[in-house]
Amino acid sequence: MELIRRSFLEMTEQIEISIAHSVHEAKLLLSKSIPDLILLDYLLPDGKGIELLSEDKTNLPDPIIIMTSHGNELVAVESLKKEALDYVIKSKETITDMPRICERALREWKLIIESKRTEENIRKLFQAIEQSQNLVIITDFNGKIEYVNPRFDSTTGDTKEEAIGKNPNILKSGNTPIEEYQRLWDTILTRKEWRGELHNRKKNGELYWGKASISPIRNEKGAITHFLGIKEDITERKQFEQQLTHMELHDPLTNLYNGTNTDSLISYADLAMYQAKEKGNDRVCCFFSPDHAAQLESMINWKQQIQDTLVNNKFVLYLHWQL
Repeated sequence: MELIRRSFLEMTEQIEISIAHSVHEAKLLLSKSIPDLILLDYLLPDGKGIELLSEDKTNLPDPIIIMTSHGNELVAVESLKKEALDYVIKSKETITDMPRICERALREWKLIIESKRTEENIRKLFQAIEQSQNLVIITDFNGKIEYVNPRFDSTTGDTKEEAIGKNPNILKSGNTPIEEYQRLWDTILTRKEWRGELHNRKKNGELYWGKASISPIRNEKGAITHFLGIKEDITERKQFEQQLTHMELHDPLTNLYNGTNTDSLISYADLAMYQAKEKGNDRVCCFFSPDHAAQLESMINWKQQIQDTLVNNKFVLYLHWQL
């Protein structure tokens, strides 16, 4: 041990070395402080040094290097199984080179620690995604699904096995305008995040609303390799908004439409179209009384503005005034 101590002091004086001559002394030292590294002799007067590795490692540092006077494959295997970082055979050369051996061990251990931290961060991130209450989808550059979290199954009715390899368009309901999907792709292909609301369809045909965020995933060179989609089910919120709109536009006693301005007429027509789509209908006819004749021109202009969207979605809107 004295030779090893001298080899360290020849390299640097800024080092603190504690020496234990038995397993018992080693335990006492470790109960008081934890060193950065342990050189552990395999055989000590009161037992095997490796016994320290068999106990609770809470008070043990890493790395631990096992030393022995004779090469023994079984001892080497036993040491590594008990998580010793290295195993060296004592000789004049290794004792002289011990500072460099320890320096290398500390560098290796730093890399191991960084790797473990990275693995732990990845594990936590994966668990967070797996347990997220939002639906998460990861696709390749061409849009093929590579990953979905459990929420995807519970929300859409499609299992992970059914979704992998498919395109997210399996969720399309036909109610989201084609122009919106075009804006989506134009956005994410320019390395930006797209946010919006999508009206999708479950496996059983039921419609639902999703508040979506879709972002590109880039490699170390900045090239887009995948896309990440996160969707929150906002169907209940949408239904509540519809109820509020209905209450705003209808008489509470008769449940008859009572809007008089152009905006309320348009909101009523929007609501009628949405309800028709929910029921699988491809057309709706809105009847208005003579009281709404003043809004006739504005309503016709509004219909003309959305005509392209209606045609693309194969939807027909009739505005009929009972004059």
